[in-house]
Amino acid sequence: MDLEKALRTVEIEPIRSLTFAEVGQIVQNFSQRLTLAFPNSELKLANVMEKMFECHMFLADIPDNLGNANYFYKTQAIYFKLNANFETLDDYIVHECIHYFQDIRDEKRELQRMGLCRFREFKIYNMALNEAAVQYITSKALESKKEEINYGGLTIKTTSPKYYPVLTSLMEQIAFLLGDDAVVESTLFSTDRFTFELMDVIGERNFNKIQSGFDKILEIRQTAYEDIAKQESLIANEYIKIQNILIQEYFKGALVFVETKDDANEYKRKIENFKDYIKDYDNLKTYEKIKEKQLEKLSKKTISINKAKMLTVVKHNIFIDLFRKLQEWIFSEEYKIKK
Repeated sequence: MDLEKALRTVEIEPIRSLTFAEVGQIVQNFSQRLTLAFPNSELKLANVMEKMFECHMFLADIPDNLGNANYFYKTQAIYFKLNANFETLDDYIVHECIHYFQDIRDEKRELQRMGLCRFREFKIYNMALNEAAVQYITSKALESKKEEINYGGLTIKTTSPKYYPVLTSLMEQIAFLLGDDAVVESTLFSTDRFTFELMDVIGERNFNKIQSGFDKILEIRQTAYEDIAKQESLIANEYIKIQNILIQEYFKGALVFVETKDDANEYKRKIENFKDYIKDYDNLKTYEKIKEKQLEKLSKKTISINKAKMLTVVKHNIFIDLFRKLQEWIFSEEYKIKK
């Protein structure tokens, strides 16, 4: 299939290439926002700008369902609507710029990965996880504030109320637990850090359940429903299931990795503040039980950590005392010999 025909299949009709000034405005705004949002990451402004300047950009007629911008991986180009604002940028533009930045090809120029998403000959893996991570990073880059929305009868906190609100909310929760570094590195540089770090804590089986739940949410969202309330209710049910896995499995698994007083304080901070994400009544009850049980275990582990530290100090002091006595004895013997 030639590229023009491929574009027609998604109803994108290019009008003209963007001018150098227009491309420069997009690249500068996008790159600055992205690097400022994650100052502790491996992102460097010059490197981001260099890669983004390689992207082909066009004004085009685009279907309304694609928003103000769309990255089409077959042409490796971003297409913008005629009324797109390049000065301020919106969710759609930043989201699609990230997709271009993620694009990883082999020596034959075949697409292999886009962040968390893997492309194989007959199947695409982790698309929903990747979309959620990209939108989470987009919201951070745009400094979007959290809002409470009602979705399928459930109150959800999200920084992206209009674009993947449920998936973004779930990714926010995972990022809170894992930290931004793992999410950003794997999403922007197509590494497996996110997968391995989450899997280390909750186990492969539970990770696969979360992955499957994200896929179901995206599938339901992309399916045409006459009854929108039913569609949202199905998505809300998947949301509750995924959140329940995080509540039940993450804090059990994470306790194993608590080895220092700082680890214990960080664990306590996470388990106490995770409550802010929970609005479902049943999940809240589960959370309170898990929190009480895990904090009790944490208290016992902290006592063990403190005892081990005290024992190390005692051993260290005993060693110093013995060394000093040995020195005193050696010096006294040398003095006797000299006399």
